[in-house]
Amino acid sequence: MRTLARFCPQVNEVCEAASSFGFFLDNTGTIEIVRADKSLEEVLFPVPNICQFLSQKSRDSCLWEVDRSTPQKRVYSFIQRSDGLIHEMHHNQRISQLWLFHFLHTHSNDIHNAMLGLGVVINSLIIGYTLPDPYPSTAGYNVIHFSHPLAHVGVVLCGLLLLLVDSACLVEHLVSTLPLKLNRAWQERGVSLDFPSMWPLRVTVAKLEVSQDGLGAGHASDESNHLPAHITHIASLSTARLHWYVALHTPLLILQHDWWFMFYVLSIFNCSLGLAFHPFFFVPSLLDVVVRSRLLQKVIEAVTVNKDSLALTFLLVAIVIFQFTVIGQLFFRDDYIWYYETSTERKVAVDLCASTAECFMNSFYLGLNYGGLAQALADVRDRWEYDPATTRIRWVVDLMFYISVIVMLLNIIFGIVIDTFAQQRDLQKQIKEDMEHVCFVCGIDRNTFDRKHKIGFEHHRKIEHNVWHYLNFIIHIRLKDHTELTGPESYVKEKVEEQDLSFFPILRTSSIIFEDVSNEVLQERIEMVSRQLAEMRADDNAAHL
Repeated sequence: MRTLARFCPQVNEVCEAASSFGFFLDNTGTIEIVRADKSLEEVLFPVPNICQFLSQKSRDSCLWEVDRSTPQKRVYSFIQRSDGLIHEMHHNQRISQLWLFHFLHTHSNDIHNAMLGLGVVINSLIIGYTLPDPYPSTAGYNVIHFSHPLAHVGVVLCGLLLLLVDSACLVEHLVSTLPLKLNRAWQERGVSLDFPSMWPLRVTVAKLEVSQDGLGAGHASDESNHLPAHITHIASLSTARLHWYVALHTPLLILQHDWWFMFYVLSIFNCSLGLAFHPFFFVPSLLDVVVRSRLLQKVIEAVTVNKDSLALTFLLVAIVIFQFTVIGQLFFRDDYIWYYETSTERKVAVDLCASTAECFMNSFYLGLNYGGLAQALADVRDRWEYDPATTRIRWVVDLMFYISVIVMLLNIIFGIVIDTFAQQRDLQKQIKEDMEHVCFVCGIDRNTFDRKHKIGFEHHRKIEHNVWHYLNFIIHIRLKDHTELTGPESYVKEKVEEQDLSFFPILRTSSIIFEDVSNEVLQERIEMVSRQLAEMRADDNAAHL
């Protein structure tokens, strides 16, 4: 029917009217492969049941993170991630057998939204109804009061709900996400760590057959000298010592690779402190908006991506300010003496440069906070009449500080952050445009399909070249007995095992026939057009004669 639909799109409308069409559409996959003779072949196959356990979050993450620089790299990056996606399907299938864990996993987005919503409600009550300890008490906001008793009750109830939701998020993370991260982290170190059962918990640990690059199972190599030191060390451990090694180093890997775990633990800790000691401990719960927003994450990445450049530039700022600090100590010592009046109208002098360390700290803080030494230290305008020479020198020093530190160095730091954010934003825009307007498999753009395809780009992307059908097909040929494989299935399985992706129809599709114009054909056409023009000119000349 799909073959007929290519030539007669009305066939799709007839099929969609059938009650069983949706079932077969969801459980039947179709892909196009390039055979050894460069011909395209369509392959239909039943979608394995395990494929339904791949979460939408993992699908989106995979599409956003693959290398999209070229069609070949895009497909290769996707196949490199296929093992992790397949492992996630098996893990989620095991979770589905436990109703509580399955409920937490399938409703994780709703639970996370409830976590943020409760944080907003609690902080709204804190903003609107909290009052400090009445004057003349010196406690201030250390002891707060609620202007309405129901507001305090609301904060406590919402705090208890938030503690319950945070605990649910932590349990869901420990069950669904943490095992997958630990599996990837240990696989990079030559160890297979799996969780065949989540309740009761059962863990299996085994060594992987490593290659020269030290990345998990694959092609063995005798040249172990090129392997990383930690993989060589693990390969020399006995089974018992390997279990102890994994048990001791797993907490370190969690702290190193899983900041979500730390986020949930700190959220529970803050909720407990907010309920037991002070409502202001609920304030950090609003930071959950950062981990929910991809845009805000890119804003933070604008700082963290170029952390080395920012750190060196900030170090240069500190070094330059230290030079001005030394100049101030030697020549403008009196300008670091500040005066303030007490309640009895008595002037008290404060030496801001009692030591080199204090002088540097105050120059750093006051110089940046007040926009330069001219506004931070004693004003020089009062001394123009009785000490013009020193005042002019001080004017030059203040101007140099303002230009070098405030205008140049700080703006360099701001420029690095802004440029990095602009690059991140442009990269995200390019990825989004590529996802929406270019076929993931063949790499042909939307405009080409809209001009040459009878049904259009969306039909091609969802039916003819659905990238998830290719992943489902790889799972299908892995689960199927090798004696029952068809010709195309055996061909693709052999190519996948050899890591040969030539079976992908890159820049090709059977629904669009591209005219192959070689250099020889193009040259012949140019010569033919030239002859026709020459004949037309000859006819015109003959007509004039």
